[in-house]
Amino acid sequence: MHSQRERIVCLDSTRLAVASGCGGDVERMGSHSLRNGPSTLCPERRPKLRQRSDSQRRLVVAARCFVLLCVVMLSSFAVAQPRQAATLLPSQLNWGQELPVSKDVATVSPMEDDATLREVRFLSSQEIVAIGDRGVVWRSTDGGETWSFVHVPTSASLRGMHFVTNQVGWIVGRDVAPYTQVSTGVVLYTEDGGRTWKRRGTQALPGLESVQFFGPEQGIAVGDSSADFPSGIIETSDGGQTWRAVEGAGAEGWEALACFGPQEGVVSGVRGGHGVIGQGRLMPLPPDFGLPGMHGVSVDATGRGWMVGDGA
Repeated sequence: MHSQRERIVCLDSTRLAVASGCGGDVERMGSHSLRNGPSTLCPERRPKLRQRSDSQRRLVVAARCFVLLCVVMLSSFAVAQPRQAATLLPSQLNWGQELPVSKDVATVSPMEDDATLREVRFLSSQEIVAIGDRGVVWRSTDGGETWSFVHVPTSASLRGMHFVTNQVGWIVGRDVAPYTQVSTGVVLYTEDGGRTWKRRGTQALPGLESVQFFGPEQGIAVGDSSADFPSGIIETSDGGQTWRAVEGAGAEGWEALACFGPQEGVVSGVRGGHGVIGQGRLMPLPPDFGLPGMHGVSVDATGRGWMVGDGA
């Protein structure tokens, strides 16, 4: 017996399909007779199934649009939130992490705030001074937890720094004329641990890169060569008020200085240049390292040391 509301259609010997809503008896059909799909059996049901599928698709599209809108709104909200300053402990700091700054933002220009820093020195376990381009000097009194901006009477690029005590120190740097590209040197001096700085001397010096003092009066600095200072090395015996040229052959320019005595040391510079200072005179050496610039040098009290510079 078969119900008036049900038809069982045999597709083949292993598959059965049940279609509701169609009257009739059991029919045996080959699989080829259903090639047009179930609509040949129940044509009155197909339009209703198509409408339900379209409604579902529209609902899915609407849901996706709603989720996307929520993501955009949350992202905009996160970007708009102000950044909170964090308290950082030394053990929590990573290299490259920006440190908190304690300063009057109205007195520091964006260009000064973003200037390249060239050198940093510890004056004590808590006092640190860092210098860089655009006459920038930063100072910390809490071991680097916070930094204060120090105004100095120059906007030159500050390149080298040396302290003989935690109070007395010097900075040297360079400024370059925009059209002639001629460099001029600058010397700054402090006697209060870097809280304040003033210009030292009035001589026209070439651009300077590095400086080292051996007491409050005697010191030496290196940098570009000029007509008045052909060796690119200058020395002082009055704390930097006046400078005189160290004798020696002309050089293209020195970038690093390491002394193990008032008149003894090693210099290195551009195009593999390096030399030895002995008895107050420069003795340049042949560029055994090739042409790469040598940007750093360090020696111990015996004269043994290392130079570092450009790669191949």
